Amino acid sequence: MYALLTLLVTLAMLALEFRRRGIAGWRPLYVAAILAALLTHYFAAVYIAAAFLAGAFVLPAAGDRRRVLAGWLALHAICALVYLPLLLLSRNRLAGWTATSALVPPLQLPVDILLHFSRGLYPPPGSAGWLVLVGVFVLAGVFFGLRSPARRPLLVVVIWLLLPTIAMIILSLRQPYYQPRFVLPALPAFVLLLSLGIRYLAARLPLAAPRREQAAALAGLLVLPALNAEPLWREWTDRSIWRDDYRGVAQAIDSMASDTDAIILVAPGQTEILDYYVQRELPRYPLPRMRPIDIDATITDLVQISSLHRRLYGVYYVPYEADPSGEIQGWLQEHTFTAHHRWYGGVELVIYELARPEVEPLVIDALFAATIRLQHALVAPTEMTAGEAIRIETEWHTESAIGRPLMMFVHLLDAHGQIMSQFDGPPSRHDTGTWQPGEVRHGRMALLIPAETPAGSYELIIGLYDPANGERLRLADGRDSISLGRVHVQP
Repeated sequence: MYALLTLLVTLAMLALEFRRRGIAGWRPLYVAAILAALLTHYFAAVYIAAAFLAGAFVLPAAGDRRRVLAGWLALHAICALVYLPLLLLSRNRLAGWTATSALVPPLQLPVDILLHFSRGLYPPPGSAGWLVLVGVFVLAGVFFGLRSPARRPLLVVVIWLLLPTIAMIILSLRQPYYQPRFVLPALPAFVLLLSLGIRYLAARLPLAAPRREQAAALAGLLVLPALNAEPLWREWTDRSIWRDDYRGVAQAIDSMASDTDAIILVAPGQTEILDYYVQRELPRYPLPRMRPIDIDATITDLVQISSLHRRLYGVYYVPYEADPSGEIQGWLQEHTFTAHHRWYGGVELVIYELARPEVEPLVIDALFAATIRLQHALVAPTEMTAGEAIRIETEWHTESAIGRPLMMFVHLLDAHGQIMSQFDGPPSRHDTGTWQPGEVRHGRMALLIPAETPAGSYELIIGLYDPANGERLRLADGRDSISLGRVHVQP
């Protein structure tokens, strides 16, 4: 999306230059580019505003000034009228646009943008020195460019870079909206200014004219690859910075899925990506079907989907945009058994087991740290084959206020006490820090049995720990876990 938006904005700016030079065909190119940009992303309006200002005041077309300006205004008014229906249809979504988790202070955004433009989304260590060098080149490009005969086209480039940055600072004053991808369409302007700065500084070397041009070309060939070589190498080789590792998500699904499983996609735009990587022909359910989310219709969809499958793979990408209140994940946590969750860069994979087992719960009555009591636990099946999952329901009683978040662990142990499989997660979807004395809370989870697990008998244990320090809560007799019985993996 953002690469496409960058291309469309660049085409719009190119059309402005055609207009200045009187080249025929600039108008259809410009209109097509800005309309397509507006339909691609809402923040495109900022770049169209930059193009409008540049065309109105910096690169006016030849002819009567007032007439040209009136025509320019009319052209953008027509485009705005075409775009208005989509804007009205999306007004609820825009009004509820959720802030990002970015913690960059608004006034630090220009430095952050410059760093990302020059050293990538994940700048390698030691990028501060490069940032100073890049800043010198960009400022040199602006300073010497504005003193040259070509200062008007250069001013367009400056507006192209500055206006989105200023808009993002203003939007982030109340809550963080900044994402580096939002300013990606300004990257061509940055590269132009950087290249101009290298050229202008090289042209001032004490060399003969031909030598200066050669020095400028050589400096460009050295600086630009040097800036990008290490960041590009990290992007390709360092899995820890892979932002959206859909290949890893697909491999996890393919390794565990059966023909009775399905995939839930939040948000729906992931469908094409997963279709490329996932080898199994599993049903895909993009949810919610529309934005803003229709909660009742989405819950109806979830009920129907859950009745058709054994296991669901929830793939979440920026779910706060498609489902701001977390209705989908909340319903699945309450009505299914969460077996696994893992982040693959910016994508979360959660595995849900379905079909509540009809067995009698076990009476556990285990009091942890004189605070929280595990009263009952339902465990089924207790006989299975590798690759299946144990479903567990827990009933917790609060004896006294806990006042802190706790995590639950469930381990499957072999005869030597080695962990063959484990689950870690909150004991309930409600934070234990909010539990009050006398309250009863229920939790659901599932423990996946790895496909390579040997046949045999295994013990299932459960306990609680403090995630802040890893310390386990103890029972009155000093133990830090309680047995939920034995399970048998069949050949």
